[in-house]
Amino acid sequence: MKQKRIYLDTSAYLLRFSDEKPLSEVVNLIFRKCEEGKVALATSLWTLSEGVAALDQAIKVRGNIARPQIDSTISSLLGLTIDLTRRGSLDLIEPTGKLVRGSWDMIRKRHLSADDALHAFTARVGECDLFVLADNYFAERLKGEIDAGYDQMESDQIAYEVYNLRVAEDRQLLKQKIDSL
Repeated sequence: MKQKRIYLDTSAYLLRFSDEKPLSEVVNLIFRKCEEGKVALATSLWTLSEGVAALDQAIKVRGNIARPQIDSTISSLLGLTIDLTRRGSLDLIEPTGKLVRGSWDMIRKRHLSADDALHAFTARVGECDLFVLADNYFAERLKGEIDAGYDQMESDQIAYEVYNLRVAEDRQLLKQKIDSL
């Protein structure tokens, strides 16, 4: 059986460094299955940039998170990513000009942000089977139809299954799927 490729968008990837239960429990299960060689992970190098920016903003917005805690989390984020990439367990996909240009149709047809479109298109090009995120709007746009003002083309179809960790039913279905691997 072919190993499942799971794309983790930034919102899901960062849950590996969070205690936001039950969302983080599912992400930890995915990482465990990756370490066992049962699944392959993929994400964009852009995930790291978004992750570092989000953690840095946590200091400014919340103010109750100490700089050493954020620095430690960023160090863990980068360390785990480097380790998994070196072991061949994580495909860290570089956001090339071709990927950026390819994402433009998704921006227009699905009304995604540039960041979200880049993730969605990267997962398509990376031939991922599952796309995991923790973002209601992004998930709705991926699961929904394209804007009615555009002709539906085969290339507009999302070839991967989308799981939004913020939706209990999606979480449960994903957990069952991962547990069965």
